[in-house]
Amino acid sequence: MKASESRIAFIGYPKAASTLLYNYFTEHPDISASLVRLTPMSGGSEATASAFAEEDQGAPGARVRILTNEKIAESVLITGDSRAWNKNRFVPGAWDKVQDHVRIDPLEAAERVKQGYAVGRVLIVVRDQLAWLQSAYKYFFPRLPTDRRSFADFCATPRGIAYLKAGHFDQTVEAYQRIFGRRDVLVMRMEDLAKDRDAFARKLCNFIGVEPRPIPGTRVNPGSANRVVSIRTQFPIVDKLPVGVKALGKVLFTKLLPAKGSVMTPKEAAEIRARYAESNARMKHLLETPESAPAHE
Repeated sequence: MKASESRIAFIGYPKAASTLLYNYFTEHPDISASLVRLTPMSGGSEATASAFAEEDQGAPGARVRILTNEKIAESVLITGDSRAWNKNRFVPGAWDKVQDHVRIDPLEAAERVKQGYAVGRVLIVVRDQLAWLQSAYKYFFPRLPTDRRSFADFCATPRGIAYLKAGHFDQTVEAYQRIFGRRDVLVMRMEDLAKDRDAFARKLCNFIGVEPRPIPGTRVNPGSANRVVSIRTQFPIVDKLPVGVKALGKVLFTKLLPAKGSVMTPKEAAEIRARYAESNARMKHLLETPESAPAHE
């Protein structure tokens, strides 16, 4: 195995079991897992491994190193002032304030991953877009303005726009297959993890090159419950209440109110399905194509 092949980039997606799998990697005796900064995603395209070397101190004796940052899958490249992105990313309608400072480009992101992290292989985990976007919305919900907290509001923020673009999984997968070659890019689905954890672990570890171990069933890093999001959207004053009062209210609402099935309206859900229908068809084709295409040089 070449040195670069023993280094794998796990690029996400966020809200697709990324934290669960990172914890799994850190506990595997043959894997050294490191959280890395997004240094290669900022500034010029000449980012190199030396920009983050201090973070990549693998455990002695590990056969494989996995470098991860789930935000890589978003393909957001900071090309200007990062403060503009950080200040406005959760403000609905603020894309015009960040558009001169960021670029969303999966192909360039893939190139920067290869050059900046000095990896030879890539792991990508995707999730049904409807569930994925709902999970992202619930997770980021507290960061939205108190008077603009609907799902539509989230989709109108720069971060929401980046997520909507990133939901075209075919574009991300195609970019990484082009840069790394099909054989060196593994794409897995979170739904398969939920369906059969042992089979998921076998396929995952076979790609990595280590012995499979059971994947724990513990849920990690959840967002707000659907009904809690609904209540906080309708009654922003809730966020101003003392912590103890909010905790008591959460218990009471949980017992008295029925569970809310979705944070989207039926129309929004249908629009999301339609948005990604063609992308998902292309995704299926990409994953079924024989692994023969060479990496882009």
